[in-house]
Amino acid sequence: MWETLNTDLTGTKPLVDIVGLPRVPAAGLDAAVADLTAALLATDAATARAVKELLGLAPRHTLEEQSAAERRIQAELQRERLNG
Repeated sequence: MWETLNTDLTGTKPLVDIVGLPRVPAAGLDAAVADLTAALLATDAATARAVKELLGLAPRHTLEEQSAAERRIQAELQRERLNG
Protein backbone atom coordinates (compact mmCIF):
# COMPACT_ATOMS: atom_id res chain seq x y z
CA MET A 1 0.00 0.00 0.00
CA TRP A 2 2.62 2.58 1.00
CA GLU A 3 5.17 1.58 -1.64
CA THR A 4 3.67 4.14 -4.05
CA LEU A 5 4.65 7.07 -1.83
CA ASN A 6 7.91 7.34 -3.70
CA THR A 7 6.37 7.82 -7.14
CA ASP A 8 2.77 8.99 -7.05
CA LEU A 9 1.58 12.05 -5.16
CA THR A 10 -1.72 12.40 -7.02
CA GLY A 11 -4.92 12.34 -5.03
CA THR A 12 -4.02 13.78 -1.62
CA LYS A 13 -6.96 16.22 -1.64
CA PRO A 14 -9.68 13.57 -2.18
CA LEU A 15 -7.91 11.27 0.28
CA VAL A 16 -7.89 13.87 3.07
CA ASP A 17 -11.47 14.92 2.29
CA ILE A 18 -12.76 11.34 2.41
CA VAL A 19 -10.63 9.78 5.12
CA GLY A 20 -9.33 12.73 7.08
CA LEU A 21 -5.97 12.62 8.76
CA PRO A 22 -6.52 10.76 12.08
CA ARG A 23 -8.91 7.89 11.25
CA VAL A 24 -7.58 4.47 12.24
CA PRO A 25 -9.66 2.08 14.37
CA ALA A 26 -8.02 1.54 17.75
CA ALA A 27 -7.80 -2.23 17.17
CA GLY A 28 -5.64 -1.71 14.09
CA LEU A 29 -3.60 1.22 15.33
CA ASP A 30 -0.43 -0.70 16.24
CA ALA A 31 -0.27 -2.45 12.88
CA ALA A 32 -1.06 0.77 11.00
CA VAL A 33 1.69 2.65 12.85
CA ALA A 34 4.20 -0.14 12.18
CA ASP A 35 3.31 -0.24 8.46
CA LEU A 36 3.44 3.51 8.06
CA THR A 37 6.69 3.82 10.00
CA ALA A 38 8.35 1.20 7.80
CA ALA A 39 7.11 2.97 4.66
CA LEU A 40 8.26 6.38 5.84
CA LEU A 41 11.70 5.06 6.76
CA ALA A 42 12.01 3.51 3.29
CA THR A 43 10.99 6.75 1.56
CA ASP A 44 13.62 9.29 0.60
CA ALA A 45 13.57 12.53 2.59
CA ALA A 46 12.50 14.80 -0.29
CA THR A 47 9.44 12.66 -1.03
CA ALA A 48 8.49 12.51 2.65
CA ARG A 49 8.70 16.31 2.92
CA ALA A 50 6.59 16.67 -0.24
CA VAL A 51 3.86 14.36 1.07
CA LYS A 52 3.81 16.20 4.40
CA GLU A 53 3.49 19.53 2.61
CA LEU A 54 0.68 18.26 0.36
CA LEU A 55 -1.27 16.77 3.25
CA GLY A 56 -1.00 20.06 5.12
CA LEU A 57 -2.29 22.01 2.12
CA ALA A 58 -5.17 19.66 1.26
CA PRO A 59 -7.76 20.83 3.84
CA ARG A 60 -7.69 24.44 2.61
CA HIS A 61 -7.22 23.78 -1.13
CA THR A 62 -9.85 23.14 -3.74
CA LEU A 63 -9.38 19.99 -5.79
CA GLU A 64 -7.98 22.08 -8.63
CA GLU A 65 -5.51 23.88 -6.34
CA GLN A 66 -4.40 20.63 -4.72
CA SER A 67 -3.98 18.93 -8.09
CA ALA A 68 -1.84 21.85 -9.29
CA ALA A 69 0.28 21.64 -6.13
CA GLU A 70 0.70 17.89 -6.62
CA ARG A 71 1.78 18.38 -10.25
CA ARG A 72 4.23 21.13 -9.28
CA ILE A 73 5.81 19.14 -6.47
CA GLN A 74 5.95 15.94 -8.48
CA ALA A 75 7.70 17.77 -11.34
CA GLU A 76 10.20 19.24 -8.86
CA LEU A 77 10.93 15.79 -7.43
CA GLN A 78 11.43 14.31 -10.89
CA ARG A 79 13.78 17.15 -11.90
CA GLU A 80 15.82 16.64 -8.74
CA ARG A 81 16.10 12.91 -9.44
CA LEU A 82 17.13 13.47 -13.06
CA ASN A 83 19.71 16.11 -12.13
CA GLY A 84 20.74 14.53 -8.86
